[in-house]
Amino acid sequence: MTPAWLPDTVTTDLDRIVSRALLWGVEALELRLVGGATRRVPHVNEPPLRRRLEESELAVASITPGLFEGDPGSGASAMDDLARLDDSLAFCRRFGCPVVVVSSFQGGEQAGDRAATWLRRAGDRAARAGVTLAVANEPGMVAADPDRLGELLNAVSHPAVAAALDLGALPAGAAGDGPPVTASALDSALSAAAALAGCAALVRWGSPEPGSAAVPPGDVARVLRRAGFDGPVSMVLPVGASGKEGLHRATALVSALRAVS
Repeated sequence: MTPAWLPDTVTTDLDRIVSRALLWGVEALELRLVGGATRRVPHVNEPPLRRRLEESELAVASITPGLFEGDPGSGASAMDDLARLDDSLAFCRRFGCPVVVVSSFQGGEQAGDRAATWLRRAGDRAARAGVTLAVANEPGMVAADPDRLGELLNAVSHPAVAAALDLGALPAGAAGDGPPVTASALDSALSAAAALAGCAALVRWGSPEPGSAAVPPGDVARVLRRAGFDGPVSMVLPVGASGKEGLHRATALVSALRAVS
């Protein structure tokens, strides 16, 4: 498993991203915003990005271009996202990136069939480019939680469409690293990791919420290893997290992944 980092909750400055990644010991980056709050991949300044990545030998684990966030019943919106996906796939080809992370459309269960149809079409395009489309679980979307994400992936049933499993923030309660976590929340997160590891292209660990708890990385690493997952585990830090906090969390994640490798 590869320790990775989604940096834009802390900084979008390219030099800071690279220097902190190297200092913290992560080996790959998830790219979403690079060079400013409005500079979202794939529409970023590529020459300096390419140069800094090559100098640092950091890999691009995934990109998140902000696709399929609308109503799946809006054909015009979904078709526009399909066209935009082509730009992201071309970016992946240029940077050797294997994964594009996408949303699962707005709506509840009633929108699931339409979402699956559009994601299946997107999977066809990703497959032709040799890229995996990874669908994230996000509140308010069709895949609002890991269970719903699993149901959606079963409905899509496409070899190029996988999960971007986001373990997210956990409710406070008993004990853990940072704010304490309830035993039930911990069990739920680890069960989701075990259930979806076989169809996951990446796993996100942590949360952008300031003061949030995180599933203990050692538990995550052991569950993912038992389930046969061998992809990137991407650290998500709280918005505005300090360098000290980033180093602390990254060290815990890297150590946990090495311990089970």
